[in-house]
Amino acid sequence: MYNFRGVDLNDLNSSSKFVRHNTSLSRLKPFTTVLNHLAGKSSPVSPLLTLHHHRSNFHSFYYNIWHYNCLMEPSTEYMAFEEKVKKTIYIDNLSPHVTKAVLENAINQFGNVKDVQFVPTYFAPCGVCAALVEMESAKQAEEIISEMGDSPLMISGMPRPVRAQKAQAEMFEDRPKKHQRRIVCRWMDPGHQNFELAKKIKDLTKKHAAEAQYIMELQVKEEEKLHKQQSETLQTNYRKYELIDGAQADGNVNRLKAEYGIKLNDR
Repeated sequence: MYNFRGVDLNDLNSSSKFVRHNTSLSRLKPFTTVLNHLAGKSSPVSPLLTLHHHRSNFHSFYYNIWHYNCLMEPSTEYMAFEEKVKKTIYIDNLSPHVTKAVLENAINQFGNVKDVQFVPTYFAPCGVCAALVEMESAKQAEEIISEMGDSPLMISGMPRPVRAQKAQAEMFEDRPKKHQRRIVCRWMDPGHQNFELAKKIKDLTKKHAAEAQYIMELQVKEEEKLHKQQSETLQTNYRKYELIDGAQADGNVNRLKAEYGIKLNDR
């Protein structure tokens, strides 16, 4: 087993481990308590906080993750990356034959494309692809999402049933670190006091992956069912138009007009 997010699991069970006080922590009364006296030293209200003794290891673990993610200031590089995410859209359900140039030309009809990056879909079938498309501005990205929600995307003159949504930071494999801290992973001995906690998190991750795989397979089945239904409807309508064209070509329509005295618009 290993620890997560740079938080050493050896430190989670000790009530003597402290985290630095932050002014925004004043709202965290359920998690922390202020010490007026620390280590036998008579000092003013201590700028240190400690976790409650009765909090479980599970709560302590997620408190540390929450502290690092929400209270630490993000790096300058990550702030620039967040601006990039706002201008990027995620497009999935693409054909595996779609290339970067083809997709760029298709999206350019809505705005100016800055970059196209294909992303692997680990939980999707082999025939399904996805891409991250960075636009010139966040406004263009929002307009594309709205437009593609109302009508299909035209790729090489053909409508494609692709979907578009706002990109998330987790979709980028090359995303920078939010905080300049070192992430350490290590094997955990089965006899360690936090071994069961790490095992539960690992099992939960596997469960989420299995659920995502099942949902994707179910979605593909529904899409195939809809495709079959639409194909049958298309063939039926096509045969109807063929009958009408055939009746006009062999003169049956003209004979019916003369028989019933009906004036039809030839256009």
